[in-house]
Amino acid sequence: MAADEKGGGAAVGGWGRGLADSSVYQKARRAASDTARFSQKLTWSTDKAAWSAGATFLELVVPLIIEMDRERRMVD
Repeated sequence: MAADEKGGGAAVGGWGRGLADSSVYQKARRAASDTARFSQKLTWSTDKAAWSAGATFLELVVPLIIEMDRERRMVD
């Protein structure tokens, strides 16, 4: 009777516990967790590579462009 008075809360709670204990749910939860961890690592690696490429560009290419511009002005 107590479950009926609460509007079936015990029945829904029992079903939810059964779902959380199922092996399919556990596998899906683990897959989602692994996917999230992989995407975080990929984002971190991509950020690191982008920072490295940007720093290399600033250190090597920008001075080259400036020097080429100076030479062009001297020739003109």
